[in-house]
Amino acid sequence: MDSRKHLLNRLDQAVWNRVHTAITVALGIGWLLDAFEVTIVNNVISVFKELWHLSNTEASWILSVWFLGIMAGAYGFGYLADRYGRKRLFLLTLLLYGTFTFLTAFAWNYPSLMVLRVVTAIGVGAEYAAINAAISEFIPARHRGKTNATVMNFWSIGAILAALVTLLLINRLPPDIGWRAAFGFGAVVAIAAALARRYIPESP
Repeated sequence: MDSRKHLLNRLDQAVWNRVHTAITVALGIGWLLDAFEVTIVNNVISVFKELWHLSNTEASWILSVWFLGIMAGAYGFGYLADRYGRKRLFLLTLLLYGTFTFLTAFAWNYPSLMVLRVVTAIGVGAEYAAINAAISEFIPARHRGKTNATVMNFWSIGAILAALVTLLLINRLPPDIGWRAAFGFGAVVAIAAALARRYIPESP
């Protein structure tokens, strides 16, 4: 207990360095992925309605199941983060997100899309279970407020990124290809995030 307290005291006295910057970016990517997915789906939901002849209710459930998955992931993976460590969890959530957002690009009908969106959302929701705790564990106390604000602002970056993908891919490619390319791009973002998260240490 004394060694842990000593370690936390040293953390609070640490000078900001590039490791803290890398941790902040790596944590912010969780918010970025959420915003990217929600915005992309909003931008292509009319394509889904036309492609699979969906009613307004069916189309609205595409967004609703995302938030249900977020809730399930946040609760379910919170326990795993405490038990197995946040670094492992962060890599697992990216694997889950990257795999299933890539598979979403190959959804062949409405039910398959719904299942894939739920599992992808669980991966993103799992990130929320560990982000705030990771800030408390790895960021010096005097920088935590600024770091938390920076991490949350990644949501806006994700929405901007989704708008650019919509402009450059969805609006320029045939409807049945553009939305698939957009979700494939999301998987590429997950790979970049995994590389950034190599710098996150294990929980003290």
